[in-house]
Amino acid sequence: MMKPRVVTLLAFPAEESGGIAAYVRALLGALDSAYGPRFPLVAPTREEARTMPWSRLVPRLFRRLRAARADAVHNHENLPLLGLALLLKAMRLGRLRVIHTVHVDPAQPKPFLKRVLIGLLFACCDQVVVVSEDTGRRIGNMAVPFRQNIRVIYGAPPPAAAPPAEALAEFARAHGLGPGPVICQITRFYYPLKVEGASQLLAAFRLVRQQVPEAQLLLVGHGPLWAEFRDRHGLSTPEPGVILTGFVDDPLVPMAAADVYCHVSRQDALPIVVMEAMALGKAVVASPVGGIPELIEHGESGVLAAPEAAGLARQLILLLRNPAQRAALGEAAAARIARSFTWTRCAAQYVAVYAPPPSLPRAAQASKQRVMPPPAA
Repeated sequence: MMKPRVVTLLAFPAEESGGIAAYVRALLGALDSAYGPRFPLVAPTREEARTMPWSRLVPRLFRRLRAARADAVHNHENLPLLGLALLLKAMRLGRLRVIHTVHVDPAQPKPFLKRVLIGLLFACCDQVVVVSEDTGRRIGNMAVPFRQNIRVIYGAPPPAAAPPAEALAEFARAHGLGPGPVICQITRFYYPLKVEGASQLLAAFRLVRQQVPEAQLLLVGHGPLWAEFRDRHGLSTPEPGVILTGFVDDPLVPMAAADVYCHVSRQDALPIVVMEAMALGKAVVASPVGGIPELIEHGESGVLAAPEAAGLARQLILLLRNPAQRAALGEAAAARIARSFTWTRCAAQYVAVYAPPPSLPRAAQASKQRVMPPPAA
């Protein structure tokens, strides 16, 4: 059986921080390890991304894509690059499979005309992959689906060891962490609905401090909405127990320092960061949005957060006061990730998508036998 050469098409350098870049790096590593080096990457270099306008970068990426002589192209999230992949498919008279993965939760409906145009792009793909069932159910917020070519493939946490004790101690010194219990959340301050979640967590934490005065909140992350969030909540001057770290090179370090990891948000598909915390054996409290309820079994492998600050605070107080419950949740979370959310499984499912479906006429011609159609269901 022919092993197709599959090019991954990415709009930014693979070394970037963020969930999509981490997903692509881990997937390519799993593919190369299990199936050999036939999965090249076409993406801008850091220098190109920093200095080159999009109008010059796109033609350069298209030239690289053509030179790669792929049998299939796997595009991640970026619609202009999906258009390039489909253009190359048309130039090759359809002899190219195009797979597109939707990573971002379609939380709000796009304008109708835009949904029609995106739907046309999706209809031309051989497969559209979504990272959660919830994303698939609500894909109509993003695109008017013209045909049923949508499939769910769950991701997994990037393979990484827990940070060493020395790294945790250095982080604690650098950010003034005390001996009290630590709540941590990592937020990319790019999306208003995610920032609203960080605001809700901050409000809940202020209630937590009334009952657990030694508690500490680590808010990790940066982005264009970070300064507005800081100023709106009066965090320009230090607040007892609240630590804003900004960007950190290794998000596993503050995550590992936490007693409870939170992911309070009003928008998400299937966040890699929650999987990372679960794989570290952390007790996770997360909002029941997007695909998170497909990942966390409430009360067993984590806690689905209350919808308002007072209820969220009660859940956090219970966990902070109950180390045994935290340990049990963390152990179950790590087991769930190891059992059901692995890159070995994810890579195998993508390999099945990359390969063209068997062609009955060609098979019949090759074997010189008559191939009967399958019986009707």
